[in-house]
This record gives sequence, structure tokens and C-alpha cells, in this order.
Amino acid sequence: MLQAMYKLSNWLTISLAVLLPWHGAITVFLPDEFRWWKELVLILLIGLVMLSEWRAAKRNKVFKFTEAELCALGFLIWGGILASVSGDIKSATIAMRYLGLPFLTFFIWSIWFQNPKNNRAKALELFAKGFIPSCLIATAFGIWITKLGGVDFVQNFYSTTISSWVPGQTIPLWHEINGVARLQGASSGPIEYSHLLVAALALVPLLKRKLIESSLVKLILVVGIAMSASRSAMIGAIIILGWGAWKNMPKSWPRKKISIIGIMLGLATIIGLLLGTNILQRAGTNDHFRRPYQAIIAGHENFVSGHLGQWGPASKIKNMTENNNDQGPIAENVIADWWVQLGALGMILGVAWLFYVTIGLTVEGIGFAIAAIVMLNLASIFDMTPTAIAWGTLLAMFHKDSKK
Repeated sequence: MLQAMYKLSNWLTISLAVLLPWHGAITVFLPDEFRWWKELVLILLIGLVMLSEWRAAKRNKVFKFTEAELCALGFLIWGGILASVSGDIKSATIAMRYLGLPFLTFFIWSIWFQNPKNNRAKALELFAKGFIPSCLIATAFGIWITKLGGVDFVQNFYSTTISSWVPGQTIPLWHEINGVARLQGASSGPIEYSHLLVAALALVPLLKRKLIESSLVKLILVVGIAMSASRSAMIGAIIILGWGAWKNMPKSWPRKKISIIGIMLGLATIIGLLLGTNILQRAGTNDHFRRPYQAIIAGHENFVSGHLGQWGPASKIKNMTENNNDQGPIAENVIADWWVQLGALGMILGVAWLFYVTIGLTVEGIGFAIAAIVMLNLASIFDMTPTAIAWGTLLAMFHKDSKK
């Protein structure tokens, strides 16, 4: 029984790692039922955790939640309460599906790892070995579509599913800059794709490859991020690369001076990316400032119970169903999204979860956490389920083991 549980855990880890970068393609090219593959994996994980905890209870194990687990559980419970009393239960439930996924995923894995026999480091390494190659192949797939004529093939396919490519439209024609398609790999869009690549970039050191091989993998991932034209992902990639360079810097080097120089170079690179490629001038730039402000104002109007389901993907799905239009208000900032949809308590629980997760991370996970916190303040990244699941998984796996 115990051996079978470990094998199932490994297979579920590999399934998530390999399939998350391909969720958009799965939704477009396969029957609608296949879009639920990730929910099936999470249900199996929940069953596995419940079985593990039941076995532990039979041995009179004393169970104790960590602060991060309590915050995640509190967030899910508060969201569930708000959904149950909402005037539009369907939209509110759909909204909590998106808002709660990173918390649920983190909670499931974190409880699983409370058993000392379930090794976080091995699970993280296994995830990296599946996730990084999958991201690299997805990048090649995206380049084939946009640069090598693959568009002629994929134009025969489209999806009416809101979580995939724009309903009724083909893969590379959703996001363009000056007539050039943004790379989106096999994901639902360039933002989701690039943010998954940032996670892959943080995992490269776990492959334990030679310097040349690791550098080549990082180069491909960085090129993919650049071709996606995602500003937040570019900044996240710079943070992760900078953290890795600082962490591996020889102790004999003057770290303080080099760190200052590195920060200045990083800022110069970011400014160059923003100005030199006209990224600031493209459509939607002002939305990254205007929409969070609108969300904060709207949240202030009902700061106790929020406006669950009236913002984000749930509002788009409702509008698509009722008016055949997939537009809807989005916060473009995860913390502002928590505030406007779940009120003050939801935002407090979310921020507290981020705090306790970050202070409990291993050294290897800190760079990813810093990049994640910066990026979630620049876009509503958890509106994309593969990103929410991947990041919740990694934050749990990068976490230090609590004292048993």
C-alpha cells in the first residue's frame, strides 16, 4: 500500500509537470472532456493526502498546521462562504475556482509533505525533470507555428473554451505587436506561457547539468520569454537570473559592490526593454496602472464581502454566455484582485499566506518567490489555471520542512 502511494505521487507529479505547459493545446486539439485533466490530478492528490493522513491518525500522529497552511485554508473557507451567500452562486463559484487554485494546490502538497517520508527535494527534482523539457518542446512548438509555417495547420483548429485561445480564433493571431505574433508556446496565451517559462528558469539548477548545458537551457527559456513580449515575465527572468548569479558568487568576491552593480545593470536592462522596444507605447500599458486603481476603488465600496464573480474570468465567462462577448473587468494585480473580489479579509489572508510562504522557503526558492511577488503585482496571473497550479506546487516544494 505505502509503495503504491509513493508511485502514484510520482506519477501525479510528472503528469502536472509535463502537461501544464500544454494545457492550451490540449484544450484546442482534444475533445472538451480533456480540459479537466488537471482537476482529475488534483482530486487524486487530495485522495492520496486523505489516505496518508488517515494512516497517520491510526498511528496516533499529532497533526499541526503551519502558518502558511492555515492562511491557505482560511482563504479557501472565506471564499467558499462568500460564494455560498452570493446572489450569483455560479459566477462566484467559478471565480473561487480561479482565485483558490494556488492556495488549494499549495495546501494539498504541503500537507502531503508533512509526512517525513514524502521528500520535498526529490519531488521538486522530479517535477523539474518533467517541467523543463516540456517547456522547451512547447517553445519549439510555438516557434514552428509563428515562424516556420505551422500557422497553416493550426488555423484548422479553434476552441470555444474561455480558458484556452480566444474563442473562435486561431492560435498565433490572438496577441500581436506591430503585426508580429507573440510567442505563446502551447499555452492559452503569451502571458501564461511566459510565466510558466519563468518558473522553469528557476528550476534549471535542479537538473544538475554541466554549465554549458544549463546555460543553453536558460538561453532558450529567456528567448522564449522575450518572444512572448511579456514585460512582467522579462522582469521576473532578470530577478531569477540575478538571484542565481548572486547565490553562486564566490565568497572571496566583494558581494556588496557587485550586488549594487548588478542591480544597476538589471534596472538598466529593464528600462532598455521598456523603452528600446517600444513596449511602453503599445496598447494596454496604461491598463496595468488604471485597472488596479479601479479594482481598489470598487473594493472600497464593499470591503467586507467584496464582489466575488463580478471581476476576472468569471465575469468574462458570464458575459460570453449571455452576450457572446468575452470582455470583463480584470484587476491586473493579484492583491487588488483579492481585495475587490474577497474584501479586506480575503486580501489579508492572501498577503499573510505570501508572507509565511516566503519566509519558509529554502535558499533555492527565494529567487523564484521574489520574482513571483513582483509579477503578481503586475498582472492577474492566477486567472490562468496552469500558472496557478504550477506556482502553488513550486511554493510548496520549495518550502522548508516544518519540525515534526
